[in-house]
Amino acid sequence: MRHLTGLLILVALVAAAAPTASAHFKLLEPQSWLVENDSGLLVLASGLLGAAAITKREGLLFGWCLLASAMAANWSKKRATWPMLLAAAVPGVALTFAWRIWLSQVGVRYESPELGYFGLFTHLGRVWPSLHLTIHVLFGGSWWQLVPVILVVGIVVALATRTGKLATFSAAYVVLAGLACSWATLSFPSLPFSTDDSLNPIVRLTGALVIPATAVLPLLLAAAWDGGDPSRKQT
Repeated sequence: MRHLTGLLILVALVAAAAPTASAHFKLLEPQSWLVENDSGLLVLASGLLGAAAITKREGLLFGWCLLASAMAANWSKKRATWPMLLAAAVPGVALTFAWRIWLSQVGVRYESPELGYFGLFTHLGRVWPSLHLTIHVLFGGSWWQLVPVILVVGIVVALATRTGKLATFSAAYVVLAGLACSWATLSFPSLPFSTDDSLNPIVRLTGALVIPATAVLPLLLAAAWDGGDPSRKQT
């Protein structure tokens, strides 16, 4: 079950990201699916994110990262796109509340972060070690090989070639998901700063960043190769 969340996030991420590179795959018209109100893929992503939210707790966390990244990518058209994106979060929120109610009814305590949701402000000494652990797992070890490095290079190239929404979306998700992984370690003092799966789930958590990268990277590089995201050039 622990790998299911990563797979759901992967499919949801593809569903959310694919329209921004639609001209390359001729899935939709070159314009953004949000502008065209073609909400089929958004509905698919919404349902999958809802499933991810109740599969594992971090599913909801990375779902918010995904939503925030999509909102950042559509900043220039936020009035038209943000309401739709926020609506996509409804299934995840609703299912999470329903799950918590059911747990309380059967007498199972829902485990919240040991330091609360804002523990970083009272335990600043854990901030850098938590960030360093995440960076080490992504770039310093053999867990994910060169995938994170290639992803970062792809994002830099995409930003340099002005690929618009897709580059912004990818960059925002990498940053937010990386911070989310670090927050998970920071918020649970009982977790040591270790890469041992039996002691700290950091390697599994970073999978929610790396696994979707395998889907986004080809779209990113294809847009950069063509000299920019065609959807960005639409008026």
